[in-house]
Amino acid sequence: MPTKPHKMTLDEAVARSTWQDKPITRRRATIAGYFGVLLGFTGVHNLIMRQKKRALIHALSSAAAFAMFLAPLIYVLVVVVKCQHPEKFECPDISGYDDTLNVIMIIGMILSGLALLWGTAEGVIILLNRNRFKN
Repeated sequence: MPTKPHKMTLDEAVARSTWQDKPITRRRATIAGYFGVLLGFTGVHNLIMRQKKRALIHALSSAAAFAMFLAPLIYVLVVVVKCQHPEKFECPDISGYDDTLNVIMIIGMILSGLALLWGTAEGVIILLNRNRFKN
């Protein structure tokens, strides 16, 4: 006499078939490598390779570096627009900032470049080592 099928709870089903247990295939590594080369600064290639913490760190550090680069530019654009319309806005005096905005922007540019280089290098490394993964 056939037995009744066992009803699995949701926790048992998740524990039984997690995506982390499945091996990374060569195809997945190739896709991750191309994403690393093209969009390495976003950290998407780390997500494809199932490295969530590393992807989050990569994305947040890239966003912070890009914000450091863009913030002074946006501030200067706002000042320029305000000074072009003195009848509507008061033109702020930015002479007291000296080179602070320039330093922040240069540091942001350097950090953004490093984040881009980091992602691209990881993508190339993944592409060069993709043969160690199974099909």
